[in-house]
Amino acid sequence: MKSNHPETELMKKSPLIMDAVIIYCCTRLVRDGYRDIGSVLHNVYSKSEISAHLKRESGETAVSVLYGNAYCSSVEDAVQALDMLGQYKVQNKYEAFAILQYAFNPVRPHAKAGEILMELVNDIVGSRRHPELSSIGHVSLKGDVMYCDEEFEVEMIDTVAHFTDVLTRVLESDAGRNHIFYRGHSEASFEMVPTLFREERWKRNEANMYCELLNTCPEDFAALPSHIDRLTEMQHYGLPTRLLDITSNPLTALYFASNTNPKRNGEVIMLSVEGRKLKYAQSRTIAMVASLPLMGYDNQMTMYSENNGDDYDNAIQALMEEVNTERPGFVINNQMEKNMKEYYVVMPNRINRRVDRQEGAFIICGLMEDFYGNERKPVRSAISDMRIKDSRGKKVLLMIQASKKKEIMLSLDKLGINKSTLFPEIDDVADDIKNKVR
Repeated sequence: MKSNHPETELMKKSPLIMDAVIIYCCTRLVRDGYRDIGSVLHNVYSKSEISAHLKRESGETAVSVLYGNAYCSSVEDAVQALDMLGQYKVQNKYEAFAILQYAFNPVRPHAKAGEILMELVNDIVGSRRHPELSSIGHVSLKGDVMYCDEEFEVEMIDTVAHFTDVLTRVLESDAGRNHIFYRGHSEASFEMVPTLFREERWKRNEANMYCELLNTCPEDFAALPSHIDRLTEMQHYGLPTRLLDITSNPLTALYFASNTNPKRNGEVIMLSVEGRKLKYAQSRTIAMVASLPLMGYDNQMTMYSENNGDDYDNAIQALMEEVNTERPGFVINNQMEKNMKEYYVVMPNRINRRVDRQEGAFIICGLMEDFYGNERKPVRSAISDMRIKDSRGKKVLLMIQASKKKEIMLSLDKLGINKSTLFPEIDDVADDIKNKVR
């Protein structure tokens, strides 16, 4: 495929850069169908911040050592410096980002850098040397968003009125068939992943974190007999859980997409939820999935892999006994074994004022392939597949322009959507009042 920029041809010859493109861009395109590349294009993070993060995540490596030097002044020099690392293999997405930042730092203007990165992705996909990436198809670029153009339509939102106009048009295509929920990300690069699964150490220590918080703060959970209510409270106080916050109010989601990170595009995600996926806190299925944290990582992996034998039977028996503490007589049959590997949208009990004010709900994730499968084999996110489609069958990406976030927040405040109304705790209300004084 002929490129429009000579820098593309230079970067194609670097195995390290191409591996970084696969890890940072292509795996996300497989998983979600799009990738915000603003962090690479706009030097959002300083070299010292990237260096510190590399050392924290990967230790002392060839890439972190490279970040001890100044950035190169030309793409040719950057490619040469990276090639000096020899047969080095990119360890994770943090290193992949660092390599791309290093390679693209000399490229100006930013729009040109985006075009080069898009050309590299399309070259990788078009080469057919990576069958695991075949689902991507052709990739386009709009602003800082790289997306599969056969699957997505991108809207760059600049006002509340624009947002509601797009919502009205898209909701007409759903025609009330499903339940609609929303989630706001202050950075479009954020993933639809519960906090528990964002760090391997948290996923492996879910049971320890759960039990330690219960044992340390028993008075805060004494009136919460069910696991889903406890998880809701833990989520409220910031413990990593398998819950993902969503809301039934689109303006609440717009607030969260606009209230922080003023230099980065935000995103509002629209979800269309089938009736079978919507559950209440009293559901027996939810009782089972919410009991998974008590099983520990080894038992969770045993149940996910479905290895026949005593270990599997013992793990299922332990889960069934835990569920019976709040749902006497509960039995895990074949259907329940399937249910434990899915996600559900939960309408929670209104156990705290914040959930009520934000018209909140949760996605609770079971033993899903997304989080328990082979990490080296990217799969399409089941949660992301809930995104609503327009009349042409395309999923809609609602990107909130960074330069318009302040204006949008002012408009939302006039509509009664602000920190005081969404965070009813007195310290948050006081902070909101203080910040409004001019």
